[in-house]
Amino acid sequence: MDYESLYKLIPKEPKKWLTQDVISWLQFIGLGQMEQKFVECSIDGAVLEDLTEKDLDEELGITQRIIKRKLLNWVNHGLKEYNEYIKQMKMPNLNNKKQQDEDFTIQKNIANSQFEQMLIENHENNGNDQFTSSVVRQEEQAIKQEIPGFNKFEHQLILQPIEGQQSNFYCVREAGAKIGRHSSNQILILEENISRFHAEIIFQDSMFALKDIGSTTGTFIKILKSLTLIQGMLIELGSNQFSVQKLDLLDNGGIEISLFVVEGPNLEDTIIFQLNKDKPSVALGRKSTVDISFPEDHHLSNQHAKFYLVDQTVTIEDHGSTNGSWMRLSGEGKMSNLFYLDPNEEIIIRIGTTNQYICQQNKMKVNEISGENLCIICVERERDCLILPCKHNATCLKCSKNLALCPFCRVKIQETIRIYKN
Repeated sequence: MDYESLYKLIPKEPKKWLTQDVISWLQFIGLGQMEQKFVECSIDGAVLEDLTEKDLDEELGITQRIIKRKLLNWVNHGLKEYNEYIKQMKMPNLNNKKQQDEDFTIQKNIANSQFEQMLIENHENNGNDQFTSSVVRQEEQAIKQEIPGFNKFEHQLILQPIEGQQSNFYCVREAGAKIGRHSSNQILILEENISRFHAEIIFQDSMFALKDIGSTTGTFIKILKSLTLIQGMLIELGSNQFSVQKLDLLDNGGIEISLFVVEGPNLEDTIIFQLNKDKPSVALGRKSTVDISFPEDHHLSNQHAKFYLVDQTVTIEDHGSTNGSWMRLSGEGKMSNLFYLDPNEEIIIRIGTTNQYICQQNKMKVNEISGENLCIICVERERDCLILPCKHNATCLKCSKNLALCPFCRVKIQETIRIYKN
């Protein structure tokens, strides 16, 4: 199994794969024809790792023995081996010169690219005096970069659209960005479901954080893993939004949960249920056989989510639903607290009712002296290009058209996308 090529395509653990990553994996192993079935069942990485032969038969309707054998071989062996491969890729190896510090590699590639461009330009201009002067300036710049204070790390947050009318990538730097429909916002979304001043991204304590600034339709975080419920929290499941009103500890060690519908077709309904050692989980969905059923809500999956009793706390987990389970940062018209975006976790946010973005963070070493936002090739235009699959931002869109490899990491370029910076 070619794990090296798979790593270039999907450089993360299978359990963190989104459904779109699973589709890329299917195409990689030559089973792209299975895409529709996997999308219909919302198969993400966590579900993929637990697939059984029975699931392939009954849930996905796969009857061909060869295809089942190939899928099960990957599920039972390939994904586990790929997990180990990723761990090895992340382990530092001081004896291997190919795995030097990334910052040094980045700076070296930048210097090489700029120097090669300078040679080409000066050769075309045939100006020896100008060439000598440029070399001197290059040497001076290199000396300055060795002086403490001339270099710094800058964090960047890239918002990758996955759903909604928006198709623009956005790059948010440490200065932060405001999101909304008003023209003064750095991230402008001209849709009716977006408030004039909707949300804000700030950089604080070396991390990016998201905040709702009083929007009407809300700012949401997708529940990709388990989420511990607290009183007052807002959860969206299907068409309804629930407020966690009560979490009462019972004498038998269980907990009574009270959920109040604050928005949706079941407005002002109250759902009360208990979790204890005899019944440690409760399922919610559209199917009539689940514990809490909303059969008329077509935005719910059959078994959409589950509530669990864990060490005298209540957690919620999405169970591979089509539309997802979401936490809303604040109620309508109210300003929320900061929600910190962990750079080590896969995070999907939603602005308003439809606009979903994957949050990708990186840390770049930039030159404080000048030109940190300029294309490293032409050194004239802004870096407005995102290179895929590595997601580096090194050049302008025009210069990227002439590249085969990323100038930072040397990975083969599959696609280039224009991004908008704050």
